[in-house]
Amino acid sequence: MKRWFFLFFLPLYAERCEVDRIKVTIYGPTETILITQSEVDRPALDGQPKTFDDLLFEFLVYLDAKRINAIPSAQDVDRYWEEVKRQNNLSEQDMQNIALQAGYTLSEAKAQLGRMSAISQMLDMKVKSGLFVSKREVQAYYDAHPEVQQAEYYISLAVVPFSDLEPKEAMKERLCDYARTGKGDVRIAWGEPFWLLHEEIAADKQFIYTMKAGQIALPRATRHGFEMIKLVNKKPERLVPLSERYDEIEMLLKRPKYEQLLEKYKAELKDKATIVYH
Repeated sequence: MKRWFFLFFLPLYAERCEVDRIKVTIYGPTETILITQSEVDRPALDGQPKTFDDLLFEFLVYLDAKRINAIPSAQDVDRYWEEVKRQNNLSEQDMQNIALQAGYTLSEAKAQLGRMSAISQMLDMKVKSGLFVSKREVQAYYDAHPEVQQAEYYISLAVVPFSDLEPKEAMKERLCDYARTGKGDVRIAWGEPFWLLHEEIAADKQFIYTMKAGQIALPRATRHGFEMIKLVNKKPERLVPLSERYDEIEMLLKRPKYEQLLEKYKAELKDKATIVYH
């Protein structure tokens, strides 16, 4: 190649190299890994973007897994691949399309799954295994943060239409007697009952609060007839017991501990490797 020809194309060549430039070199105990800009820009297999810090941590954990021989075999990766297909009802072609859309070849996608499996195993070993919340901690949080479940009301509605054969006052009196005694020649087409929370009861219907199960409220005139309300059942306000909140509180208390252990593990990984930023 003539020198002038090479010099003419050199800027274009340099520009291409710049697009996929090396972002960082990781010198680990077992091998050296280069992270390029294209790897940073490429999303995860599920299409979600990854930050540079996410990718760096991913490779550091993977190197740590290799150090203790915790890398899944090709057979393990194939089984994981088939399990993902089964759980998501996907065909082999679907899996390949997902990989291609995320910018991965089939072999790269399987390698990524293997790395994800190794990382998950390492996090279980190095982070999650250290998570422990005592019953005393859960009890203390429960006592300090009581949760009250508001009252609920199971009501049924009906509208008795006005009649040209009976004056409204006479009809109202008849319906009032029925509401008080449950007796009388009254036919009411009650609607399907439904639950309402205490806070969902309208201001003009808060008399429901003091009703008893099975009780019918006095009729109220509307544009189309007399509105009837029957309280079918109700649940009083109650303090949610610890047994119902234990798992939720335990998970809540584990979160900050998980973050602390994760940050500690990240620091340990960086201490084990030499990281050179470019």
